[in-house]
Parts: sequence; structure tokens; C-alpha cells
Amino acid sequence: MTYYIIDSDLDLLGHFLKPDALILTPEHIDWAIALSHVLSPSLPTEAQQWQTYLDALALVGFAQWIEKHAPELDLRNDWLSGFEPREIDSIPIRRLEGVPASEQIDSLRWVRVGDFRLYLTVTEVFQDGAIALPQRILDSSNSSDNLPHFFVLMEVLEEIDQVRIYGHLRQDQLIQHQQTAALVLDDDHHYSVPLAWFDPQPESLLLLLRCVEPEALRAAQRVAPPAAPYITSPLQGLTQRAINVGRWLNHQLDELAQELSWVLLPPPALSPGLRSSSLPASPVEQFDALLTEFIQRSDLQLPADARGAYRNFEWEGLPLRLYVVTWETVMDGEPTWGLLLFLGAQPNASLPLGIQLEIHDDVLVLEQTAITDAAQDYLYACVLGNLNEQFWATIRLTNGASTTLPPFRFVQE
Repeated sequence: MTYYIIDSDLDLLGHFLKPDALILTPEHIDWAIALSHVLSPSLPTEAQQWQTYLDALALVGFAQWIEKHAPELDLRNDWLSGFEPREIDSIPIRRLEGVPASEQIDSLRWVRVGDFRLYLTVTEVFQDGAIALPQRILDSSNSSDNLPHFFVLMEVLEEIDQVRIYGHLRQDQLIQHQQTAALVLDDDHHYSVPLAWFDPQPESLLLLLRCVEPEALRAAQRVAPPAAPYITSPLQGLTQRAINVGRWLNHQLDELAQELSWVLLPPPALSPGLRSSSLPASPVEQFDALLTEFIQRSDLQLPADARGAYRNFEWEGLPLRLYVVTWETVMDGEPTWGLLLFLGAQPNASLPLGIQLEIHDDVLVLEQTAITDAAQDYLYACVLGNLNEQFWATIRLTNGASTTLPPFRFVQE
């Protein structure tokens, strides 16, 4: 990614701007000045007045970003009724009738995009790898219904009339982080939140605003236990080493699969007489029995060229065996790939009660199953995805231990 260094002002040396930085027009700046003047009687210090001015610049910058990249999305804010980027100088500056002054100031930071609530947190300089967020917003006494769906971190470089989206943090991810990390509360009733929690890719925020329902984020935090491993960024996952199961259809294992001792299996030999209730010791026979039973239960249409592989490994003292089946198909005219997992124990061992198997993408848990009966030998999980999607498998125990395997992707080379 290309970055630019601004040399025109010594105070700005060291600031790096992404190419998607938004330019603030004179109209934007005049509007922010006028708005801060309206609110200034409620702001006792110059620092608070300056912050309100920056908040107004960030608000109009964010609205400009939505208008530019996703004009189909409905953006609402108390101060931007009927917002049009080219007509901001025509928006009347007024106090919000019946709203306390403190709430009027805070309303600069609350934005609705579609059915999502966003809270803009604004800064000029990032220090110590953290950002301050108000206790009243993050306090654990708040329910998820009162939290914003996204915290959006805005960087305002007022000296050069630019603003950009520095990162965003999902509600469900924040709650998960809070369950495993203690936040420090300062004297001004703000928590210090690590910048590493924020996804730095603006395009991933656009993807979520366009494609995910707000309830899905709450469902994710309800379904996932406290230690649920979510990938911070959809694009971050692309930098991780992934197992390319697409090569299995060409009778090949990629380098990572070989390093992890995956074993490629022959084409499945499905037979209605095979049952997994008394699994034989041979991995090939086990695989055929498990796959036959799953197809009979689910009516899955498996292409003839579907291929599978397995891996034996030990984790938390458990000797485990994981089978993976993959195939390519077409759904609604789009190329699609399938991923089917069977998790069991190696011969002469068994799975403990409560052990869970999850498949998730970079946003949500897609499949989750658990051993609830001592008679269960294997766990099943299956997902379908576009060719540009990849999936992670996570195994969990009732004691809170969890492990996430390298992601699976599908590219035929």
C-alpha cells in the first residue's frame, strides 16, 4: 500500500496518509466552525471547544465517505438532516430542541447507516497505541442494545484539511475483548482501548454495512463463547498461510498441508451399507462410512470429483482425527465451493462431552456443533462459500481451551 508524507509543515512530518484520505472543502470547514460556535456556550474549556470542532469535521468527512463509496446506504445524524456534500453550506445550524447541551454535543458522534448505529471517535494524534473511549459508552452495565454496532476511529488532520477513517471495531469483538482484557479507566472517565483492536481496512466496514444484518452481530456474540476467535479484518486473513483444498481435486497437497501432515484420501467409495456406528480402524474406511452417513442424512449432492484428506494430531491431551471433504459446484449461476469437516478421536480414544467444532469466516460463526451424548463418535460441520471466501475451523473444550486451525481456501492451480 502506498503512503504519502506531507512535507509542507514540519509539525506534520511523520504523519502518513492513505490514498483514501478525504479532502475537507472550505464549505465543510465553515460549517464545522459555525456548529462549534453554536455549541460553545456549553463548553467551558478551549480544549472541549476544539474537540467539538474536530468532531464536526469528522462527521462531515464520514458522511462524505459514505456518499462517495456507498451512496445507496441511508446515513442519518441529528445535525446532517438532508445532507448533500455539495450543499453543506445550506444546512441550517440550530440547537436541537428539547435536547440537553451535553447530549447535543455527543450527538455529533452518533451516526446511523441503514439499521446500524455507529459511534465516531475522533483524534488528531495517536499515542501509546491506544485510543480513549467514554466509560458511559463502554461500561459493562450497558446491554448490547445500547452499544453502537461499530466504533469508527476517525483521524482529522485539520492543518491540511484532510480526514480519514483510521479503523473500526465491531460491537461483538469489543465485548469479546473486554472478557479477556482489563481496560484502564482514566481520571476523565475514559477507557484506554488498544488500537490493535481496530480493523484498519475501511472496505471491510463497507462490506459489513452492506451485507450483514445488525442482529447477526448480536447473534455472533450469543453463539460464540467468551474466547471466540474472530479474525480482526477480512483482509487480514488473506495474509495468513492457508491450506488450499482446491489442489486436492488435482490429487495434490500444498506446502502447508504437507507441513501439517495432512494425508490425501482416494476418491470416496460411497455405499448405503456403510455405517459410522462401529467405525473400522482404517482411515479410508472411516472416511467412506462417515461421508456415506452424512449424505444419507443431509441429502447432500456430492460431485464425483470431490476429494478428502485427514490429519491426526494431539491437542490438550486428546488424540484427534480431522477429516475434510471439498468440492466445487455452482449455485445461482455462481461458482461455489464446499467444505465438510468430521472431527473424531483416533482409534482407542473418544471425544469428551461438550467438545465443540465451529466453522467461521472472517465475520461470523457459520456452523457450531458439540458432543452432547457419550454415544457420539464424530462431529459434523459443513459450509458453502464463494471462491474468494475462506473458512476457519475452531475446536473448543468446556474448560475454555480452544484452538483454531489455519484457514481453508479453494484455488485450483
